[in-house]
Amino acid sequence: MPLVILCIALFFYWNTREQSLLPLEGNGQYYTDGTHVFYRTELMKEADLSSFVDLNIDGYAKDANHVYRFCSIVADADPQSFQPLHGDYAKDDHFIFFAFHIVKEADLDSFEVLKCQWKQVLNQGSHYAKDRSHAYVRGTVVGDVSPETFFFENINCEDIPY
Repeated sequence: MPLVILCIALFFYWNTREQSLLPLEGNGQYYTDGTHVFYRTELMKEADLSSFVDLNIDGYAKDANHVYRFCSIVADADPQSFQPLHGDYAKDDHFIFFAFHIVKEADLDSFEVLKCQWKQVLNQGSHYAKDRSHAYVRGTVVGDVSPETFFFENINCEDIPY
C-alpha cells in the first residue's frame, strides 16, 4: 500500500511540475520553474538560471559557466565568446564546433557555413562548410575536395545526402 501512495504522489508531482514550467525567452525549448532551467521537461542540473540565455539556433544556449546544446554541456566551449553560426555549426575564440564536437582542422578566421536551398528558402543552415584549407560535411573534412570549388549556393539541400 505505501508503494501505491508513493507512485500516486510522484505522478501528481511530475504532472504539476510540468504544468508549472514557464518558457524562457528564446525558441521555446528552454523552461524554468523559477529556480531551475529545463530543456523541455528535462532538468538541467548544471544550468545557472540567473545567467542563462537561449541562443535561438539549433538548441544552443549558454550561461556564465557552460555552453549547452539541448540539455547537454558542450565540452571545451567558452561561454563568454561562444556564438552559433548556422545549422549545427558554432564557434568561440578557440574552436569551431559541429554540434558537440570540435572541428579540429578548422581555421577560425576563414571558416564559413555554406548556403543552400531548403524547402524553397535560401538559408545558411546547412551541414556544409569550408575554410581556406578544407571542405567539411557535418564537421568532417572531405578529402580531395578543394574548398574553392566546394560551394552549394542555390542547390536544393534536400537532394544532397547527409
